[in-house]
Amino acid sequence: MQHETLDRTCQASLSAANLLRLGMNAHASELIVTIVDGVCELLQDAPPRISDPIGMILAETVAAQERGDLLREADLLEYELAPCLHEAYTMETRRAG
Repeated sequence: MQHETLDRTCQASLSAANLLRLGMNAHASELIVTIVDGVCELLQDAPPRISDPIGMILAETVAAQERGDLLREADLLEYELAPCLHEAYTMETRRAG
């Protein structure tokens, strides 16, 4: 289940980033809901060392959205959030295994 949520969330992040770069804000906003839901599910029981950095990326993403800085928002989704989620999931999988 976690793996499916991770894949769905990361794919939504990449798709939203592409849509933002194309100026398709409304379509990207629909994906943001999927991203936030996925992050909440993935971080539900995560320790602060994992949840804090991801929370900071999300906060910066929201701030970019509020400023109308679509390129920064896209960059955060593609180059920071998605890789950070993958790294966190990989770390936790190794710890559990």
